[in-house]
Order: sequence, then C-alpha cells, then structure tokens
Amino acid sequence: MAICYLQSLKSKIKDVIKVIINTFSPLLSLSVYKKMQSKKRNSVFILKPESFKKIQIITLLLLIFKTSLAQDPTFSQFHNNPIYLNPALAGADHGCPSIHINSRYQNFNTGIFNTNTVSIDSYNRKLRGGIAFNLVNEMVGYNTYINNAAYLTYSFHQKLSRNYTLLVGVQAGYNQNFFNWNELNFGDQIDPRVGFIYTTSDLPGGAVYQNLWGTIRYLNINSGIAIYSPLIYGGFSVKNLLKPRRSFLQDQIKLDRKYIAHLGLNFNLENYSNILENVVISPQFMYSKQGRFEEIIFGFNAKYKIISLGSFFRINNAVIFSIGLNFNKLKLTYSQDYQVYNYSGILNKIHEVSLHLFF
Repeated sequence: MAICYLQSLKSKIKDVIKVIINTFSPLLSLSVYKKMQSKKRNSVFILKPESFKKIQIITLLLLIFKTSLAQDPTFSQFHNNPIYLNPALAGADHGCPSIHINSRYQNFNTGIFNTNTVSIDSYNRKLRGGIAFNLVNEMVGYNTYINNAAYLTYSFHQKLSRNYTLLVGVQAGYNQNFFNWNELNFGDQIDPRVGFIYTTSDLPGGAVYQNLWGTIRYLNINSGIAIYSPLIYGGFSVKNLLKPRRSFLQDQIKLDRKYIAHLGLNFNLENYSNILENVVISPQFMYSKQGRFEEIIFGFNAKYKIISLGSFFRINNAVIFSIGLNFNKLKLTYSQDYQVYNYSGILNKIHEVSLHLFF
C-alpha cells in the first residue's frame, strides 16, 4: 500500500529522489552487506544486481517520508524541551538556573537515528529577561551522518499583569554537519565470491572530498514569542530564519523555515474537589510546519504527587505514552512512540528520555 502511494507521487518528488539516492543509498548497503559479511564470511553468496537495486529504490522512497530529509529534529516530549521548542521560553519561570537534557533514540532497520539536546537557562534581572545556552547533536547511522550545533539565546520579558508575562526571544548558533563517506559500502564493490574488493564508482563527484570530506558549516538564527503564566502558556516560534544550505552535493538545497505554534495549560484539580488533592492535569498541543511536512501533537499529562503519566497522539503517525518522576529539584520522564500508520515496517521503536535539574 505504501509503495503504491509513493508511486502516485513520483512526478512531485523526482528531483528529491535524485539527491536521496546519491546521498543516502549507502545506508542501505551498509546495513545489508555488513550483516551478510559477518554471517557468510567464509562462504559464497550471490545477490542479483537487479534485486538489490529494486530493494534500494523502494527503501529510499519510503525513507523520503520517514526520515523527512532536510528537516529539523522533532521531539515527542516537546513540552519538556522548552528552549528547543521556543527561544522565548528562556528563563520563563523566573527561578534559579535549570538544566534540560533530552535524548531521542529511533531504531531503524537501516541504522539508528539519535537526537540529543542539552540546555541551561536562567532569568537575569539586570537583563530584564532570560538567557540560555544549548547544544544539539543529531546522528544518523553508526557515525555516518552527524550534526552538531551550539546556540545562545536571549529572551526579553515584559510584565503584562500580575500573572502574565510577554516573552520575545532570539537564538543564534553555529552548526556543523559531517557525512563520513568512509563508513559506507556500495553494491558495485562486491565480488560474489570474495566480498568487498572493488573501488566504487557510485560516489558523488570529487567536490565532496574537496569539501573537507563531506563537512558543511553554517550560522543559523531562530526566534519566538510567547505568553507565560503559571496556569496557561503558549507561543509561536520560527526556526532557520536564514534558510542555510544543507547539502553535501553541489545542489543548493536549503533548510526550510520551521513554524511552530504551541499551547499548554496546568489545572490543579484540588481547587475543584478535595478528593482530587495533589492531582494536576496538563493538556499540551503543538503544530509545526516545515516545507511540505506538517506535524500535530496533542495530549495531556496527569500528575499525582511525584508520579506523572502522559498520553499523546501524533496525527497520522503514532500514539505516545510517558511516565515520569517529579521531585523538588529533579524531573525525569520516559516516553515511547507506538506507530499506528506504519505500512513499511522500517521504523521499529522510538524512545525518548528527558531529565530536568532545578537549582
């Protein structure tokens, strides 16, 4: 069913497919042939070229939509990663410094997709706002593709009333993307009896090697605005204002701007019933759009004393369940995505962990 759907969109994604095949087809070769090499090191194996090519094309077409090439990483626990969600939220609680650590692990049959962020933020009275520093690390495959980024954030805070504050933030950072061609194996390197002995002719032009072996660097700017209060908070942010180039080939593929709208509430149910003392319900919503790709996540967290449980739904993709522990100085949450519309079988599991430390 998924293949038929993709074939119907062939005319719209023709240019994208060319870039994907040149850039990411080695990932399939790496996973398939390394397994064959380890299992049949001393035996003869034969793989018909036409069969391999067919598998390659089908998998790559599916990966176009599954990995969302040229997109920013996303987190199911978006509400537990405030600085990454919206730079305006830096120092929003007007408290002491806090550290946010988030890790997302996606296990594909073709390799691993990991995303990690670390941020520290605090409110500064002299600056009349919040400041933050955050790091982002994204890895695809086994050290095949790596994206590292570091950002500085400032958010101006303006009191609107006793409970509500207007936040306006800007975030500037430096990114480095690295593609390690040496980690890849290609189909034309294989001898049916011996294994990998030939030099591949599938690599892109020599320009790749002239570009520091597949390394690109760029500056990036994000911005956001938000309204914050202990009861309700929401905002709007824009990533990639400069639309930096993010291609290892000569194609001028630019990173699309990502638009994010989010909303969260906190309902303390003990205000409505003594039976529900220490129970807090927190509905959350996020909508994002980047190029042709859209994402909608909504759901809620329910907290009772130190235990919290959450249930979220990503439209046309997955159901998300979470469990957490909440202490005065520490908050730990684990979540897992369960796909509800997965026809390809490529994506197996998605795990996410967030750790917040308050000082």
